[in-house]
Amino acid sequence: MTFIEILYFLLKLTYYQYVRPQVRLVDLTDFQILEALSDGRRNVAANIAIELDKDRAYLNTRLPELEDYGLIKRIGPAENSGLYEITEVGQETLDQQYKS
Repeated sequence: MTFIEILYFLLKLTYYQYVRPQVRLVDLTDFQILEALSDGRRNVAANIAIELDKDRAYLNTRLPELEDYGLIKRIGPAENSGLYEITEVGQETLDQQYKS
């Protein structure tokens, strides 16, 4: 490993241990939401609710929480659009869940 690679590794390690806020996902549904968005496609709450066979009202409470954690982000033509996609942090969180 080069010096730069070692430095990058140490910075990333420090970030994940001390800087990045601890993510507390409520239940399996949070991971299912991340999984539903992990294919790289964008989706809206109504479609995710159908795909997961969950109540849309419940998903509408979880999606803003996941967005606050930086796991997903709201995108779309309008600022208040209900179109979501997974973030890099969300994908890493999902990958970590599969490793455990």
